[in-house]
Amino acid sequence: MDALGKPLERSVAKNTAGKFKPVNYSSSNYVPVAETESINLSLQYEFKALKIAKIRTGHINTFWRNDLKPRKIIDENSNRKLTLTRKKVFTCDLANQKLQEKLTYQQAELQNVKEHIWSTDDFKHEVTNTTWWDPLKSKRQNILEAVAFTAYIDHDIQHIGIEQVIPYNQVVTNIGGSFNTNTHVFTSPVTGIYLFSYVVSQLGMTEIDIKLVLDGKNTVDAISDPVTAGHDQQAVNVAVLQVNKGQSVYVVNYYHTDVNIRSDELYRFSSFSGVLIQPL
Repeated sequence: MDALGKPLERSVAKNTAGKFKPVNYSSSNYVPVAETESINLSLQYEFKALKIAKIRTGHINTFWRNDLKPRKIIDENSNRKLTLTRKKVFTCDLANQKLQEKLTYQQAELQNVKEHIWSTDDFKHEVTNTTWWDPLKSKRQNILEAVAFTAYIDHDIQHIGIEQVIPYNQVVTNIGGSFNTNTHVFTSPVTGIYLFSYVVSQLGMTEIDIKLVLDGKNTVDAISDPVTAGHDQQAVNVAVLQVNKGQSVYVVNYYHTDVNIRSDELYRFSSFSGVLIQPL
């Protein structure tokens, strides 16, 4: 534009044939080239300033700058990673739930097997004392099944007859309470292997013959036959027996009648003992 605000005519005009004709430098509408370049440079500065302003206010496409990653893409990547993490957590929870269900099922099956095994009487005694089945339970059961006793006679006894039970009427030990001081008989509370020992101290010159009896059957014998008066002797023997639950064990005099036994509370010469070695 000129000073009056009117548009300037082009300095180059076309002829009627469409070809450029020489510029008339003497014309008043001629605009120097230097001024035109100044105008173009000014427009470039204004465009760069506008571009910088848009970048600062966030209104320019961020793809114009290679060093800036779009916020939208960052958010999409974060959401994608979060979704994948949630899927993994869900998969782990599902697998854990299946394992818990499987464990519960196996525990129930194991309990059913145990109940079935323990319902079988023949197998119950076989596994009662094995450590592989249940060590603590086996140990407790062994303690509960401990059986032991020692009985003695607390006074001299005379005139013991044939097939009369030797009257051990006091106890030192009676674990399990299976020895009866009234009947002088031991009754087995559990089937097992037992160790028995018995002693009878003879009083006077009469020979003593005694035997250890298991449910009416003789097992082992003992004898005391003094040579002279005042010759103290004892009839002693030991036996290891398998005794079933409910069977009775006791000591009996036989062969001679009117037998005298020496023993008292202070000097317990005559005694009868038994202990459970191993339950069966």
